[in-house]
Amino acid sequence: MNISRFDLVTGGGLGASVLALSMAKHGAHVLVLERESQFRDLVRGEALPPWGVAEAKELDIAAVLLRTCAKEVPWVEMGFGPRNFVETTPQRAPFFTFSHPEMQEALLAEAAQAGVQVRRGVTVEAIEPDPNNPVVVARDKSAERIAARFVVAADGRGSGVRKWAGFITQKNIQPFHFAGVLLTEVSGRDDIVTFLFHPDLGLVVASAPLPRQRTRAYLGYPTTGGLLVQGNENMGTL
Repeated sequence: MNISRFDLVTGGGLGASVLALSMAKHGAHVLVLERESQFRDLVRGEALPPWGVAEAKELDIAAVLLRTCAKEVPWVEMGFGPRNFVETTPQRAPFFTFSHPEMQEALLAEAAQAGVQVRRGVTVEAIEPDPNNPVVVARDKSAERIAARFVVAADGRGSGVRKWAGFITQKNIQPFHFAGVLLTEVSGRDDIVTFLFHPDLGLVVASAPLPRQRTRAYLGYPTTGGLLVQGNENMGTL
């Protein structure tokens, strides 16, 4: 089995891509292992609030996001009248909104341009923890052992890393589901993020404008109500 060596091995999500990019800019030999050959459109975070925008500027990726996939949205409406975040937040910054797959592609491309080695369609089969020499076992066409000074793994709620590293799992019961749809060719105001709440029913509706006349609309609803909005077949239940 082949053995490669890197300073850092990580994944291809938002945080991991930015970490890889930053480390490469500081001279580290970095490898990104990403399972997805093509990112899918899923319901997940597609907005940075002002404090997140401030962090993006600090990490030197704000200009990259605006150039490739993001737009500035200065206004928010939460039922109390429109609020201008640029004028009323300590960061003096707007929301950034973006398509999540487009953001991932943009940041991975930027990381690769900075010298990060990016491998797509790779499955991580195991991580062998070691304080001095951790090893990642990955498979593309064949298995490969990859040694690194540091391994950062953020593989979500179905994490294999927790099992491989022997971490204890604690779960909080989440009383809400969230569903979302992507609306295209939307005409109307595209400079405001909207959140509307119905406390009696435990509902929240949100919309965020994206670049190129698109809007992401979200519905948050209690798990106890017997409603499950998931997949195209359940769109008619709304």
